[in-house]
Amino acid sequence: MSRRPPSFVFVGNHRALDFVNTEVAAEGVPRDLLAGFPDLVSWLERAGAIDRATARTARGRWGGRRGGDVALADARALRAGLRRLADAAAHGQPIPRDVLGRVNALLGRGASVVRVLPDAASGFVTRRGLRLEQPGDLLVPLAEAAADLLCQSDLGRVRRCAHPACVLYFLDGTKNGTRRWCDMRTCGNRANAAAYYRRHHPGPALA
Repeated sequence: MSRRPPSFVFVGNHRALDFVNTEVAAEGVPRDLLAGFPDLVSWLERAGAIDRATARTARGRWGGRRGGDVALADARALRAGLRRLADAAAHGQPIPRDVLGRVNALLGRGASVVRVLPDAASGFVTRRGLRLEQPGDLLVPLAEAAADLLCQSDLGRVRRCAHPACVLYFLDGTKNGTRRWCDMRTCGNRANAAAYYRRHHPGPALA
């Protein structure tokens, strides 16, 4: 019987933060959505970091093998670094230098390739791909996403969800910078319900 794939969340408004958000909290207990190498490949494909053919190649070469295990461990280490990056940005603190070093090391692998392809609407377009030779090459699109976050985004707009039990991060894209929740349908509604309960029922309240 095959294992049910995890339910990934894409609320970060940026690929680097969505990757950080592959570690969530359920009832206050941390949960890693990247439980195995297949989950990592599935997330990369769903996030648009790799295409279907690259995902199929990665599964065939390294699924159930040591290379896949190493790539998963390296991905988790990168995620921990990007979480520190996000937390520093959310608090207006300097970005950790060792995180930059990890990102630059991945960018230096030279696995990213750009091709020019015909396009019916505009004539030609560029498409970024991946020269997949080693398991670690799978992490290059994540390093590119981190570089984009650092260089092209307003780091002052990186936020952690305002719900105290939530560990998700997002890039606030609202005009006035007023976004507070990872998702209004979940954490926002939970917080509003808790506030309503406190107003109408003095004493301890449920979050």
